[in-house]
Amino acid sequence: MSRLEVQSLRCGYHFPLLEISFHLEEGEYLFLKGANGLGKTTFVRTLVGILPPLQGEALFNGKPIHKHPSLSRDIFYLPEKIEVPEFLTPLQYVDLIREYYEVPPDHSRFHEGLALLNITPLSNVPMRNLSMGQKRRAQLLAAYVLQRKLTVLDDPLIAIDGEGEEFLARFIHHMNQHSMIVLTSRGDIATLHATEMTDFCVG
Repeated sequence: MSRLEVQSLRCGYHFPLLEISFHLEEGEYLFLKGANGLGKTTFVRTLVGILPPLQGEALFNGKPIHKHPSLSRDIFYLPEKIEVPEFLTPLQYVDLIREYYEVPPDHSRFHEGLALLNITPLSNVPMRNLSMGQKRRAQLLAAYVLQRKLTVLDDPLIAIDGEGEEFLARFIHHMNQHSMIVLTSRGDIATLHATEMTDFCVG
C-alpha cells in the first residue's frame, strides 16, 4: 500500500509561506482550502518536486520526492492553469498524457471517465470548440484514466460550470478508491472535509 508522508515541509521562494505536516495512505485525501495568495500552488509544486523545499521533506513510500524524479511516474499533477493544444480532442489529449506515463490503453476506464465527468459527447470534439469548463473536465479525465498512486489537483474547480462542486466531489470519491489525493480550492466542495490553509501559514 502506498503512503505519502510530509514532514515539516516549509514551502516558499526566498522565505517560507507555509509549514505543513501530514500523512496519507491509499483511499485517503487531503483537501486544503484557502484564498489566493496563501501559498496553495507553491505548496503543491513543492509537494510534487517542481520546487525544492526550504526545509523538511515529502516522502512517497519512504523516498524524498524532490530527490527521486522517477517517482513522477506514480504521481499525476494537474496545475491550476495548463495550456492544452487547441487542435487536440479530449481522446487525443488523454492518449498523449497516457503515452507519456507509459500506461496501456484502457477503453473501458476512458468511457467510465467520460460519463462520470459528463462529457461523453465531447470525446472527439477539438479543444478549440469547448468551453473552459469542458476543457477542465477533459484535463480531469486524464487523471481518472491514469489513476496514479498519488493524484495532486491544484484548484480543479477553476472554470467548472454548472454542477461544479457536486460533480467534483463524486469524481474525488471515485478516484479515492485506489489513489491518494491532495487537492486545493478557494472555496468549499460539497461533502469533502476541508483543512484551512491558514492553519499552516508561517508568521
